[in-house]
Amino acid sequence: MSGVNRPSRLLWRVTLLVGFVWFCVFQPWTSAPVGAQTNDVPVEEISAVIETLEDDAARQRFLEHLKTLLATHPGFEPEAAPSVEPVASLTLSVIAKKATTLGTQFGALAGLVGDPRKTGRWIIDQAQDFERRRIWVDLLLHLAVVVLAGALVGWFVHKVLARPRMAVEQREASSLGVRVTSLAARTVLDFLTVAAFAVAAYLTIAAADPNPATRIAIVAIVNAVVISRGIVVVLRMSFAPLVPSLRLIDISDQTAVYAYLWLKRLVNVPVFGFFLLQAALALGLPPAGYTGLLKLVGLLETILLVVLVLQMREAIANAMSPDQTSRSPTARAWDGLRSRIAEVWHILCALYIAGVYLIWALEVPGGFVFVARATAVTVVILIVARLVNGVAHRGVRRLFRVSGDIRQRYPQVEQRANRYVPLISRLFTVA
Repeated sequence: MSGVNRPSRLLWRVTLLVGFVWFCVFQPWTSAPVGAQTNDVPVEEISAVIETLEDDAARQRFLEHLKTLLATHPGFEPEAAPSVEPVASLTLSVIAKKATTLGTQFGALAGLVGDPRKTGRWIIDQAQDFERRRIWVDLLLHLAVVVLAGALVGWFVHKVLARPRMAVEQREASSLGVRVTSLAARTVLDFLTVAAFAVAAYLTIAAADPNPATRIAIVAIVNAVVISRGIVVVLRMSFAPLVPSLRLIDISDQTAVYAYLWLKRLVNVPVFGFFLLQAALALGLPPAGYTGLLKLVGLLETILLVVLVLQMREAIANAMSPDQTSRSPTARAWDGLRSRIAEVWHILCALYIAGVYLIWALEVPGGFVFVARATAVTVVILIVARLVNGVAHRGVRRLFRVSGDIRQRYPQVEQRANRYVPLISRLFTVA
């Protein structure tokens, strides 16, 4: 076909395809056979439609023509543009909804636990219902057997490895290499004890073959014990609270024991809390109760962290306080800021911990990303500010420096010429 009648041919194809689509969509289907309906369409027209769809330019013109037809249709109503809600309003709305949900969960949990009649009724129902009583007895018996088997095997392995462990701990650490080797050997021995408990417990579960709910609950409890003891081994390796000769960190014995005990508490609460709730969920704890109790575990962890911060308040404040013996211009410029931070650091840290907990408890979308980004930006700003402040002070001293010859001939000139240098340095610090 020549190029003169190509537009008319394209228009004919478009019209044909639109009519075909209209017929397929809006024409009522009759009981005529499929072959009788498809044989009426000429092969040439179908081929023309296929060619139009395969040609990018022709297909684009065809789509524009369809959109024009749709826009001019009497029943067509364009979609309304979505309303743009301010970010602050949207964030507050989300937080309000999450706070309402959290309050409902805590309220339901308080209503269940805080009412002695409901608690007593629940205990009576568990004792009177044969199926529930059988589940609890089965759980307690299997749990006792599993824990006893794991504990006995772990105790036996611990006793077998007691002499090698004592030899490693009493070995004289004459160098850093010997200390690292001894510490690694003792850590491996500690992990062998944990592994013995885990293997014995899991093999006992497989041999006992309890029902699915009991199996899930027991596995969750064993997982909590294994993970907790594994982390404690890592803490013992890091701080060596009872073996100072193997300690790699240069801290006092009291500080090592203090850090070990507190980190052990901070680990045990979330680990045992999470896995015990998983076991309770497998035994029939409602999802709302599970969510509320999980957030109570998080609240307990938050309280422990705040208590730790308050206990460390004086020690860290003394470490952050300015050194009165250092009277260089740079040190004096930071004295005021360091003193103020030392006075209120524990309040800022407690608010930070509480804010992180609220973001988690309220399930604020993107909350952790925002906190992490803000924390990283703050740290970078402080580091850059400290570097810039040091460079600025050195530049000011170099700019107002008086040569040695002038100081010798005119001793009072430097004091008069640099009278306002401390003020300039302080302005740089404030800026």
